[in-house]
Amino acid sequence: MSVSSETIMYIVSHKDFDAPQLPGYVPILAGAVKNHASIEVKDNTGDNISAKNPGFCELTAQYWVWKNRDDRDANIGFVHYRRYFYIDHRKAQIVPAEQFSRDLEQYDVVLPEPWVLRKTIGDQFAQFHNLDDLEVVRSIMQEQCPEYVPALDELLKSHSLHAYNMFVMSGERFDAYMTWLFRILDEAERRFAGWLTEHLEQNPLKCEYFLPLVVSELIDEGKAAVKILHSRDKWYGVTYREDKPTVVAAIAQKTQDGLYPEDLWA
Repeated sequence: MSVSSETIMYIVSHKDFDAPQLPGYVPILAGAVKNHASIEVKDNTGDNISAKNPGFCELTAQYWVWKNRDDRDANIGFVHYRRYFYIDHRKAQIVPAEQFSRDLEQYDVVLPEPWVLRKTIGDQFAQFHNLDDLEVVRSIMQEQCPEYVPALDELLKSHSLHAYNMFVMSGERFDAYMTWLFRILDEAERRFAGWLTEHLEQNPLKCEYFLPLVVSELIDEGKAAVKILHSRDKWYGVTYREDKPTVVAAIAQKTQDGLYPEDLWA
């Protein structure tokens, strides 16, 4: 837990969008080195890895915040231009930044409600990715931070995952997490260099798989208390082509029930 501090919520986007006008919320353009959207804060200045965005996705924005932010004492959070933390299941009100400041007086990390999958996380990964690559990452963790390997193994056997790289935590904890994460990713990139050159555009690294490992290990060690923002909604996502019919039908039903407006995409 931390003393009450200002919380800065970065809204990661790859394009211009209508950003919520809320105190503490700051849009940031990911992959700005090859993107000319008009968002003021861009991830291609100072110490940056903006050019790696095709593979690292929102992590290029998180890296920029890690290396270049001015207020080192502020709490740091990340959401997306189309994914936020909401007050309730109707998603009518985004959680104010000052609420996160209060939360972090009691908890160490705030996370979104997890996906709950029919398959295990390991089986889900294997369906769309190369398990040999995951084994390389596991071997890196075994070398660099063996105490986290049991958490990885348990995660892969579980059915739930805190996704999207959405979180809120103190600036100090954020710095520690990013240091840990990029030691692994830098070594993985070195070992995957040939593979990345060939496959990067088609199959980006799923770096959001790492966040739960850190959180789980901190909880197990008694070093962190975590607040999960719950929702009564069923999660839907279009990650793969096969997901589209289910999501289209769900949106139509929610529109019919009055939960979504008729001009949802206007």
